[in-house]
Amino acid sequence: KAAICQSLGELGSRLAEIHRTAAEAYLSQGLYEKSLPHLEAAATFGPGEIEYQMQLGTVRYLTGDDVGAINSFNAVLATDSGNAEGWFNLAMVLFGQNQFAEAEDCFRRSSEIQGTDSQVWNNRGVCLWKLNRLADARACFKRALSIDPTDTDAQFNLSSVG
Repeated sequence: KAAICQSLGELGSRLAEIHRTAAEAYLSQGLYEKSLPHLEAAATFGPGEIEYQMQLGTVRYLTGDDVGAINSFNAVLATDSGNAEGWFNLAMVLFGQNQFAEAEDCFRRSSEIQGTDSQVWNNRGVCLWKLNRLADARACFKRALSIDPTDTDAQFNLSSVG
């Protein structure tokens, strides 16, 4: 029985890799919709592979499936709550849905894990700006610029927030 379970586990891993390869082929051609079934299969057969869920979430987001993207990024975070990219990606989807308080919380979590990404700080600042927390927004834009003085988005936002 143990040998059968091990064989099935190995088969699942191989199937996940095959589907991921097929998805990559479609993605390289910009065929996002055609890649989705393969990414879903890869995530199913390789449930412990965070990168499969991460890529599935990204493609779901790009194809307009915000709910599916949120579910994928939440699956990543359920497995690894310290995944800065997962928090960032979830924040981006929430921001696109005008859920600024929730997005700001996710950007904050991402910044606590990986505090040297100017884009995280800039996007967090935009959320705070939308929430009318102007002093906090300015502080985030300044932090983004301290990380990357050439960040034109943060420069523009800082000069615009007043």
